[in-house]
Amino acid sequence: MPVMKQSRIPDKSRYVSPRLPSPIGGVPTAIGHNQGPRDSSWRSFCWRKAQKDAWETPPIEIIRLRCRRATSLGLTYRQYSSALLDRGVHPRALFFELGGTLIQAGNGKIITDQAGRIRLLPGVLEKLTRLTACGVFVISNDAQAPSFVAQVNEICGGIIADYGVYDEPLEAKSALVDLLAKYKLPAAAALMIGADVAGEKSAQAAKLAKFIHASAYFTAR
Repeated sequence: MPVMKQSRIPDKSRYVSPRLPSPIGGVPTAIGHNQGPRDSSWRSFCWRKAQKDAWETPPIEIIRLRCRRATSLGLTYRQYSSALLDRGVHPRALFFELGGTLIQAGNGKIITDQAGRIRLLPGVLEKLTRLTACGVFVISNDAQAPSFVAQVNEICGGIIADYGVYDEPLEAKSALVDLLAKYKLPAAAALMIGADVAGEKSAQAAKLAKFIHASAYFTAR
């Protein structure tokens, strides 16, 4: 009686896509984070190796080019390279929140003196006056934003190209998207500098390349 060979059943578990890791501590990861795994699996090892390879020291000519471009945007080398490697596009536009990022604000309102003059936050004047070869834009939910932006431009030498005003926090995304469309800028080439979670969520919703907290941006040298 012939012996029947038992067919080999493939292990389907090998073909099941692994689940993405949950955010650390239940807190959503920030924009610019590529959701890399944080466990001790083989997949995690491969991801860490790929990340290390991406940050291998490039030729000196490329380093110098990146340093020049980072300086033109007021970024550190690592801030610039992180956005470049993540999106594959050279950043060339900056979007700033107005109150709490560029000028003093409190309780959700911009602070002015008796004459209606604003006060720049520390490091803003030095940083903005050094920006070159990049578009600079502002978004704000303050009804007097046009007047305040004009004052910032007066102090900083007219560096701001344009601004967008919105009423509700959820409309901040539209202000960003409208400015991108107006100046034909790809979202992947734009960074946002802000001071709160709402700004970060707006940048993420508009699919900007990266959100950088104001404290990290204005202290960078």
